[in-house]
Amino acid sequence: MDDKVLGDGSTCNDHASGSFAWASQGLGIRGSGHSDRVDGGEMLSTQWNRDIVLNQVALLAGAGQCGGSVRLGKKSPLAIYCLDADLDAKDQQGTMGDLGVLCAGDILQLSSERLHGVEPEGSWMLQRVVFSPLFPDK
Repeated sequence: MDDKVLGDGSTCNDHASGSFAWASQGLGIRGSGHSDRVDGGEMLSTQWNRDIVLNQVALLAGAGQCGGSVRLGKKSPLAIYCLDADLDAKDQQGTMGDLGVLCAGDILQLSSERLHGVEPEGSWMLQRVVFSPLFPDK
């Protein structure tokens, strides 16, 4: 798959071992043998060429599991948890907000791997990443 230019001028590519799976539910990884979701210890990594405030990351697990972790740069990873596991919609979605500042060149990692070894491994698709430039262009 070729690089994709996103609305903010940044570029998204899949130069790793798998390829991106683009669907109405979100972004996953194809080619792992598991599914078109981010699962089996897979990870999505992205970086920006400017300092940003990471406002929100949203995942959709549906019938999958929302486990895994999110990591901003060299900071400690944070566990990913989902809501609605036993409610009426059973759509298991997780929204993490106010994650902090990600400096230019630092990597945002969204991993499906168990963080502490006791929670379930994740199986989800990335629905949304909302961010703001820390110092907008004038």
